[in-house]
Amino acid sequence: SNKKNKIFPSYEFMEFIWDKKKYLKKLQKNNIPISPTIFITDKVVVSKLIQQIQKYKWKEFIIKPIGGTTSYGLGKFNLSESIEDLSKIKEYFNENNEYYSEYLVQELIKGFGIYGEIKSFWINGDFSYAVNIFDNGNDEDYRVEEIIDKEVVQQITKIGEKVIKVLPKISFNKKKSLPVMVRIDFTCCQKNKKFSPSNYFVNEIESDIAGTYINFPNVKYPMLEVLSDAYVKKSKSLLISK
Repeated sequence: SNKKNKIFPSYEFMEFIWDKKKYLKKLQKNNIPISPTIFITDKVVVSKLIQQIQKYKWKEFIIKPIGGTTSYGLGKFNLSESIEDLSKIKEYFNENNEYYSEYLVQELIKGFGIYGEIKSFWINGDFSYAVNIFDNGNDEDYRVEEIIDKEVVQQITKIGEKVIKVLPKISFNKKKSLPVMVRIDFTCCQKNKKFSPSNYFVNEIESDIAGTYINFPNVKYPMLEVLSDAYVKKSKSLLISK
């Protein structure tokens, strides 16, 4: 965060990407599809949280810490059980409040297990390639697949272009730009609607340190060569003064 240090991507950009609350609100403000989200702090009153969830008519929901990574701190709950016994949610916060101070609450989307999660990669603001990840919490079931449905690719590209436009630009050497690579993750289906390319939504945004999945044999995209070239060109363009 020291302004004297020449870091790229900048601390400010990385802080935005690491804070899911910040970028989800930014996407929502710009009418980019996300899953409806309740933002809470560690001081939340559980009974009031249940009332909020009831208004959304969610039968099942998740609580995830802001600042957590992968599935650390992820809690899954059933609304009927929560009404009868709030102790499960209270126990969740007792276990996690030591490490986190803010959380997000969302409807449990069944499409993660059925349709997977699409990881799309954007190099210098342009769509590069995408893979579909199926992860049911079991290493034996974990798989990476190529996306065959052209309509799905068209839809995530359309949404992704809007995301790229609203991301904060990085100031470096009196120039403004994006990181070399940004990963945008998509899932179907918003509000657990039936499958349709139009029901995909943005689940997460990651920086250029995100996994690329090129270690899987069925991923043929030459990411190493493409990124090597892109990083060199980006470095030269940023270092040359206007």
